[in-house]
Amino acid sequence: MWIALGIAITVLVILYVIYKVSWARDYGVPIRRHLFRMHMFVERDQVAHVPLWWSDIMIQKRLDRYWKESLRSNFNPNSPEL
Repeated sequence: MWIALGIAITVLVILYVIYKVSWARDYGVPIRRHLFRMHMFVERDQVAHVPLWWSDIMIQKRLDRYWKESLRSNFNPNSPEL
């Protein structure tokens, strides 16, 4: 009984990891999920690397904040320009 329950839980965890890695929504940027990552990292505004356990809502909110901050940094009045 306990062995069957353990096998069933293991199979469910494996299926969940496969689902999280393979299925991805369109956020305007390809999303790469990593097991050993703690924070989001955006590579040249082309690819976002996020932790595996983040939900879709967390990714969407972090990407929205990233885009807002990147636009604000371009129009910072205190930054010296030519």
